[in-house]
Amino acid sequence: MGDYQIGRDKTLSAVVLGVFAISVQQFVQLVRDAKTDDDMAERLWPAATVPPEALSVRLRRVTVSDVPAELRPEFQRFYGTEHPADRLVFDVLDADDARAFARRA
Repeated sequence: MGDYQIGRDKTLSAVVLGVFAISVQQFVQLVRDAKTDDDMAERLWPAATVPPEALSVRLRRVTVSDVPAELRPEFQRFYGTEHPADRLVFDVLDADDARAFARRA
């Protein structure tokens, strides 16, 4: 899982795992066994406690200012301190993934 820490309290992944009522270990096993993203969706959504649209709306509203105070130093260490408070966390994560997994020529 590299630097990612899945399922820690007050993290986005903890929210997502809670919606599907699964543990980190169960999630990692599902990912290991899945052949495609659709395969994951077919396994996860039947166990969801909220509809997909509601989860999407909830997660798409999370901004840098929503990062809990106790997690902020670690967030800033990973992603920097230059993000405005109203920047969406998923925009920060997407930009970080683009840098981390950029195609090398």
